[in-house]
Amino acid sequence: MLQVSMLSGETVTSIPVGKIDDVKGLKQHLTQLHGFPPRFRQRVFLHGELLEEAVKLDSPMTLDLVLLAFAGVSEKQVEELAAAAQQGSISE
Repeated sequence: MLQVSMLSGETVTSIPVGKIDDVKGLKQHLTQLHGFPPRFRQRVFLHGELLEEAVKLDSPMTLDLVLLAFAGVSEKQVEELAAAAQQGSISE
């Protein structure tokens, strides 16, 4: 089984080995079935090492999942970015 837990120790899911091929597939599965954020906001670790999306999940293992939050921005920052883009000012 693939055991997936949050760093808090909370179990997220258990998946039979062979049902999911790789880390990318695991992230998509977690998004579809558990409502987690899209895969680019998920990080999967094995023994403290970050796993790339192409890593095969072909044996039983316990994985840790970290969900990343978006950085908050103010309305002023949004307006400044839009103005810089309109003016073609990429250095701002």
